Parts: sequence; C-alpha cells; structure tokens
Amino acid sequence: GFGGIDTWLLWQLSGRRLLATSATNATACNAYVLDAHAYALDWLEALGFPATLLPALCQDADDYGRSDAAVLGTALPIRACAGDQLAAAIGQGCLEPGQALCQHGTGSFIDVLVGPRAALAPADSTAEASVVVTARRQNGVSHFALESYTATTGAALTWACKRLRWFPDARQLLALAASVSSAGGVSFLPALAGMQSPQRQPAARAALQGLSLATGRAEVAHALVEGIAQSVAACVGASADTAGLPVSRIMSGGTLASSDLLLQLQADLSGVTTCRTHQSAHASLRGIAFLAGSHGLLWDDLPQACARTRLQAVFKPRIDCAERARRRAQWQARLCAELDHVRQENTR
Repeated sequence: GFGGIDTWLLWQLSGRRLLATSATNATACNAYVLDAHAYALDWLEALGFPATLLPALCQDADDYGRSDAAVLGTALPIRACAGDQLAAAIGQGCLEPGQALCQHGTGSFIDVLVGPRAALAPADSTAEASVVVTARRQNGVSHFALESYTATTGAALTWACKRLRWFPDARQLLALAASVSSAGGVSFLPALAGMQSPQRQPAARAALQGLSLATGRAEVAHALVEGIAQSVAACVGASADTAGLPVSRIMSGGTLASSDLLLQLQADLSGVTTCRTHQSAHASLRGIAFLAGSHGLLWDDLPQACARTRLQAVFKPRIDCAERARRRAQWQARLCAELDHVRQENTR
C-alpha cells in the first residue's frame, strides 16, 4: 500500500490494519478530485501509477475502527483523521464561508473557508497568489478552503535571536517590538527561504530596509513583526480575491498568536477583525477532537462542538482605509522590487 503519514499511523494503530486516508490528507497527493471525493484515475494512468496501491478514501470524520490494545493498552474508537491546518481551523471555530484561520509556526498558514461550493474568481481575475484549494469532507459534502502559505515568519524571529543574536529570545523580541509605536521607516520582507506568496519564487531573498542612525533594536523588532503581519495581509487579500468573497474574521493560533502587537497589525493591515482563542496553541488537537466527537459521541454536530471555543481577545482595525492602502503599497513596492531583482537575475 501507498500513503502519507496519516495512512501509516492508521495502519499501525488500528487493530484492523486499515489502509485508508481522509479528504484533507488525500489533497496533498495531487491526484484527488476535491468535489467528487475520488482519485483522478486518468491522471494516475498517465503517470503510470497503479491505483490499486492507493489507500481507501474516507471522510475526515469517519469510523476508522478501534486502536490496537497491544499498542495503546486499550481499544479506543478512532473517529477522525484530518490534515493539520483544516483541523486547526475547526479547533478555532472556523466553519462558515468567509472565516479564516491564520496558524503561526515556523511559517504562517492562512486558510480561508469558502463553503460547500468552490466558487473561485474567473480566469481573468487580477488576483495573484499561490493559493491551493483544499477540502474537508463530512457527511458526504466537501467544504472547500483556499490555503496560502508564507514561509519563515516565526523562523525569522528565531534567526534574529539565535543566529544573529540581536535579541535574547523571541519573547523579549516581541516585547521590545511592542515598546515602540512604529518601525520608524524600517521594513522587513520575510523571505529567508524564498517566497511562497504572492508568487512562488525560491530564489527570492529577505530584505531589511530603511535603516538609519536613528534606528534602534526596538524599531528592528517592530519591523520584523510588521513584516509577518504584512505577509499575512497579502495572503488574506489574495485568497479573498480568488474566492470572490470578503473575509469576515481571522482566527489566529500558534506560538506567535500570543503577541497582541502582531494580531493588531494583522487587523490593521488586512482590514479584518482578528481574534485569539483561549487555547490558540493547540488548535489542531482540539479540532480533531471536535471532529471525532461530533457524531453523537460527545456532541450532536460540529457547530455544537465548536461552540466550546471561547475568544480570549479581539483586535479590530484601528486605521482607516487610506492609511492601510498607503502602508500596504509601501511594503508591496519593496516586495515587487525583490521579485523584479529575481527576474533580472534569472534572465542573465
């Protein structure tokens, strides 16, 4: 059999020796038809890949048997198997079209829910982003999301602290960033491992610009945090344009979501209210538990399960549209300058 880490875990943990995968995990193999919940057999045939090796397709919330008592010490029901980002979206209470997840780790994943129908912008749309369409499958219905990713956001803070030793640690960096009202004209493009959005450009490089004799560590720290928020705002805007619907709120999770400054900047630069839940650091674990327990085991349905999610803080945009457009344009110009530089290098 063939599959991902989820397939291997199900095989190892299930007493049934089940060879299976779920919709959100099958998406990653690039041979899964999202709305049909089926493999793209013509594509597999063109590749010469034997379809008989592929795992059975299940719902994200499904009956996967019971755990092998010899492995875990007891036989527990296995009721869900889902990809981490959409599990995190559920754990953050994102179920309705227009709601978005922003999960911060070494990079930042942004998932915008679009509902049971994958209504995307027409081909002549001006939206420019590396957006992947994913789907959670439940009760025979695909619930689509647009996922984009900006690399090395959290990793940029680790780089500044551990490699360059500009700051003792990320916590003190975030505190220092919040001690000033602005970056003092300094900007940061977090492309330390290339760029994923708005374009996939592995040759792109990070940029820290606008330094002067008046620049201190606090302004640099603020610029690093604002660069992350600018990247998130770019992904949210591109996904909204591609989906053809406005984003109503952003639920932020992960380690960096503890920063009030970052979440306020996300709200200001995207123009979308940003929220933090009471357990934002464990969203994926909570989401898979909601999926597993939402069919009568613990709750009657998924909305009832997600009702347990409580907001800890809400950050509404504090700047007007003109100021937002000005700040976004400045950062976008520096991003475009880096992309132009990459294109010029590639033509030499």
